[in-house]
Order: sequence, then C-alpha cells, then structure tokens
Amino acid sequence: MPKFAVVSDSCADLPLKVVQSLELNVVPMIVTIDDKTYRNFPDEREITSAKFNEFLKNKAKPKTSQPAPQEVMDVVEPLLKAGKDVLLMSISSNLSQTFNSMNLAITELKEKYPKQKIELFDTLNASAGEGLLVHKALLLRKEEKTLEETVKALTAIRNKVVAVVAFDDLSHLYRGGRINAAKFALGSFLGIKPVLMMNSEGRIVPVPKLKARGRKNALNFLLETFKKYVEQDDTVFIVQNDCAEDAKYLAEELKKIRPSIKTLVNAQMGPVIAAHGGLGTIGIMFVGKTKDIE
Repeated sequence: MPKFAVVSDSCADLPLKVVQSLELNVVPMIVTIDDKTYRNFPDEREITSAKFNEFLKNKAKPKTSQPAPQEVMDVVEPLLKAGKDVLLMSISSNLSQTFNSMNLAITELKEKYPKQKIELFDTLNASAGEGLLVHKALLLRKEEKTLEETVKALTAIRNKVVAVVAFDDLSHLYRGGRINAAKFALGSFLGIKPVLMMNSEGRIVPVPKLKARGRKNALNFLLETFKKYVEQDDTVFIVQNDCAEDAKYLAEELKKIRPSIKTLVNAQMGPVIAAHGGLGTIGIMFVGKTKDIE
C-alpha cells in the first residue's frame, strides 16, 4: 500500500524547513496588493514576508482569496497519478472558502481516480493552529500510521488546539470587520492590545472579558493561557509577524513553564494571514484541555 501524501493550503504557515523535511505539498493562497496578485508559497518565490511588510508599513490594503478548484487539482492530481492516497487539510471552513474549493476539486478527482483514497480534513483553525495539525499529520505518516489512523488522531485533538493571538495594530481588525468603529477608536486611544482566539466552531472571536493594556500584558496573557490550559507539550508553535524579539521572549518563557517541550516551532506569519493581522501580530498554539478558553 503506498504511503499517503499530505496536502495543505499555505495558511498553515509552516516554516520551509519543515515543509521540505517532512514532504508537505502546499496549495498556495492568494494575496492582492494594488491590483497585483501574488501566490503565497512557503519558499516565498512570488512575495517574501519582508516585502509584504514593507507594503503594510506603506499603508497598503491587501486583499486575500482562496485558490480555485483547478489550483487544488494541480497539486493533488500528480500525487494520485503516482499511486498515492491523499490527506487534504484546509484552513477553517468558517474563515475561508478554501475548504469548498478543495471539496469541489476532490469530487472531480474521486471520479477520475476511484481506486485512490482522498480525505478532506477541516482543521477549524488557521495559521500555526492549522500548522500544528498539519505537522501532527506529517509526523504520524512518518511513524507509518495509515491514512485512517491519522485522520482519527487529528479528529481527537482538533477541538483541543488552543490558538491565542495578540494584535498590536487595531486597523486591520477594523478593516476586516472584527471590531467596530467605536471599539477601534476607543481601543487605539487607550492602548488596548486585543487578544483573539479560535473557538470550537473555527471562528476568530475575542477572548471573553479580556482587555490587555499594553504589549507586555498581552504577551503575558498568552503565557498564562498556556500555563493554565496546556495538556500536551510535545509540540508548541509560536507565530509572529515583524516582532522577532517578542517571539524570542515567549519561547524563553514557555520553556521555563514547561521544560519538557520537545519541539518549539517559531513560525513566520505568511502574507495571507498577516493581511488580516498586520504588523506586530503574535500568537501561540498548543494542544490544551479545551479549545474554548476563558
């Protein structure tokens, strides 16, 4: 039986080294700036994070979009032709139409390759939260787990993946409809640093009752959340955009809280997710006791 292939969209924000070493196949998402379209590849062949951040610093207003079904097929079909089964993993279906594009693609591919198994898995997450689940799938395949065993294991932890993210700039959240005009004006005036989380429905929502005043308080809330809710500490993700020093601080403190952490992945937020988070966005993702933190 051939080893199955793992495919994800590029919103998983996994570092290129991980993508290459664990043989992940990636469907690029799309970001448009000033009417020019770029595809978000892990090797940054069309746009680098540094260049994208220059656009943000110059007040660009990027737009993002999902891949077309044909673009999904372009990645998946060669794997099927090679005799492999495929596990296809997507950003939360409640955040993007990517899941629907993937579903349309595999509906056609299943008719064309009836002997191959194609599984579509909704991660109900984004960025490194999605990346954590994709990384888990890659490790399970490396351990020679079957496609069915891998999907079962992913399903068991999907609603335990805690993803909390602190934002430094409210303007992108306002433009994306995550906060209203009044909250934008008041929050900016008071120096409030919003912290959002991914809930069990795969939607981005504010952490209940939290209003972090100042950057350091927001970072420390991320650490306190990890300390309070962590259940599995074998792999922990940090994702950041244009705030490497803050990521270094979190990494050092996370290791103090749980010295037993085996793998601490420090990921760069890709342009598609950064278009909605902006500069200074930083988050931690881990398997916790529950996804719905307080």
